[in-house]
Amino acid sequence: MANLPNVEKTAQKHGVRILQQYHSALEHTLLWTVKVEDAQSIEDLMSQTAGRFNTIRIVPLITFQEVIERCKKVEDGTFFET
Repeated sequence: MANLPNVEKTAQKHGVRILQQYHSALEHTLLWTVKVEDAQSIEDLMSQTAGRFNTIRIVPLITFQEVIERCKKVEDGTFFET
C-alpha cells in the first residue's frame, strides 16, 4: 500500500478529506471515513490509489442527529419543502 503522506496528498488534490482509516483483518476489509462534496471525488481518488487493485464500495452516510432532524421534518410534513 502507498505510504500515508502520499495518499493524503492525493486525497487533498481530489478534494477528499480522510477522517479515519480502519482495518478488519477478519473480513480483509479496509474502511475509510472521508468528508467530500460528491461521490465522484472519491471515485477519482480511488481510481488512482486502492481502487486500482481492490474492489471499492462508496456508501454515503449522515450522522444520527441528521436522521433525527429529517424524521422530524417528515413528521411535520416539511421534508419535501425547499
